Amino acid sequence: MSKLDDLIKNNLHRFNYDNGKLYWVDGKRTGKIAGTVNSDGHIQIKINNSMPLAHRIVWLMFNNSCPKMLDHIDRNPSNNLIENLREATNQQNQQNAKKSKRNFSGIKGVVWNKNSQKWQTQLTINKKLKYFGLYFDKEIARFVVETMRYKYHGKFANQE
Repeated sequence: MSKLDDLIKNNLHRFNYDNGKLYWVDGKRTGKIAGTVNSDGHIQIKINNSMPLAHRIVWLMFNNSCPKMLDHIDRNPSNNLIENLREATNQQNQQNAKKSKRNFSGIKGVVWNKNSQKWQTQLTINKKLKYFGLYFDKEIARFVVETMRYKYHGKFANQE
């Protein structure tokens, strides 16, 4: 367990969990929602000059330890319902990520290949880019990449 997780564990008594939100239960802040939303949408809470993420606090309230990585199942970093959190590796967390803002096809894993003038299908699997073919029809490319995503990414497959 990390020093930050130890700090969280030693301060769990300062919070009450209700429906995915943390509320202060100490001093003049009692009853107020704890934390602020940071630039990437996660909720952070200041504890003794540290800023742990609220989802780690929630996880530790329900579990005795906290893994290195937690994943928000619905991809909403401020939704800290315990049912929305799951243990994950960094790779699994990336598999559940939203499509890139640079994605122009509108489909995760489908890019336009200028040389062939076809839609190229690709996924990162075990840190390596794997190709699944070139297709004239974008919907066929979508079907192929979504099928492969379910096959290789399992419950972390995210099509959005």
